[in-house]
Amino acid sequence: MQHSRSISRNLALVGGVAAALFAASPALAVGGLPNATPVADRVDGLYNLIFWITFIIFLGVWCAMAYILVKYRHRPGRQAIQTHGNTALEIVWTVIPALILIAIAIPTYQVLNYEDKAPNPDMTVQAIGHQWFWEYKYPDQKLDFSNQDLVIPANKVVKVLVSSVDVIHDWAVPEFGFKLDAIPGHVNEGWVYAKKPGDYDGYCMQLCGALHAKMLTHVKALPEAEYVTWLHDQQKAAGVPETPAFGVVAQPPSTTGVSAETTPSKVAAAPAKPALTSPAALKAQGEKVYGANCASCHQANGQGLPGTFPPLAGSEYTNGAADKHIQTVLKGLNGSITVLGKPYNGAMPPWAQLTDDDLAAVITYERTSWGNHGSVVTSDQVKAQRGK
Repeated sequence: MQHSRSISRNLALVGGVAAALFAASPALAVGGLPNATPVADRVDGLYNLIFWITFIIFLGVWCAMAYILVKYRHRPGRQAIQTHGNTALEIVWTVIPALILIAIAIPTYQVLNYEDKAPNPDMTVQAIGHQWFWEYKYPDQKLDFSNQDLVIPANKVVKVLVSSVDVIHDWAVPEFGFKLDAIPGHVNEGWVYAKKPGDYDGYCMQLCGALHAKMLTHVKALPEAEYVTWLHDQQKAAGVPETPAFGVVAQPPSTTGVSAETTPSKVAAAPAKPALTSPAALKAQGEKVYGANCASCHQANGQGLPGTFPPLAGSEYTNGAADKHIQTVLKGLNGSITVLGKPYNGAMPPWAQLTDDDLAAVITYERTSWGNHGSVVTSDQVKAQRGK
């Protein structure tokens, strides 16, 4: 009896130490990265809770097994007794595990509910998966970026809508504490509240094809003032009107009681962006567009990747008919192709989301760089091909 009480005291001591360790656990993600959002804090708190519960169960089982092996070991002259069940023991080992499962289920539901129901968002971002890059849209601000960083404000609730245009991808940033499946024809919703400014690396965590391992993203959380400045700079560069950085886009002011001289119809329109006409201007702009959208696949030198992405240097597309080149960039490819006598998978997403000017510039850059001798392409040619 005294021996049994000693074991009970030791088990209680071990449980107390485990509880103290759980309470002192740092706010670190499972991989050792600092948590960047409240969701990550709760997810890892739940993980730590389940870990220590299972650790205590593991320790208790092994201690009980060691006690039984020692106490009931075979001894000379000892006669074994057959026991046919123990009702009290069977009730205990049924009720206790049930209570443990309930104890785990309640905080699990609370965490899932917290993660699923976003607070009122300050802004919305769309993350769209492509083979093999992420496209980010800011619908309220009329901005669209492909294969670039996702820039968000710190200490603001950002709703993230995730989808895909081709196969299943998975948008994941470990420090945010969750991942969202990007499924064609379906939108999954999550939310991010970056607790402080910083840089966070993200990955596609769903095997999605040949360049799955290179489908990376980078999230920049900026202080609010820096984010607003960045946003307005991007809107200015894209030629779209400045809009509020957060909340619902403001409606135009009422003209009731306003003199005719100040009504919107009398306000001078913003000057249009000058069209890119000279080959030099087209090529200079095209180099920027290429670096932001195309270089990750076809490489900065236009040589592509053997067996996966065809070269643009010397290829039939960049040196052939301009209309075919434009259609390829506008509508993408889906199926095996042969370039310079070598087979490639031909999986290329459409780039119709780019403006006519940017498409004309990047196609001109591709057709006049790396020794290519293709013709210059204008925005009017791109516009004419859109409807075909």
